[in-house]
Amino acid sequence: MVNDLITYRETNGRASKEELEKLGRKISETCLWIGEDIFTVLKSALEDANFHREREALIETWEHQMRRIRND
Repeated sequence: MVNDLITYRETNGRASKEELEKLGRKISETCLWIGEDIFTVLKSALEDANFHREREALIETWEHQMRRIRND
């Protein structure tokens, strides 16, 4: 899945919006469109890129939304 993006970046530098969207669709498919699994991938990517504050903010938002859904 990631090999297409790696090959693209090796030859052209930064990935285009279209390539990143294609990667997003592959991630969704690999995760079987399960939101929690997709969110796990997102958290890992943010941590790897040292976006720790942003990761924590998204986790708080996610957990808040999950509590709201469970209480509805």
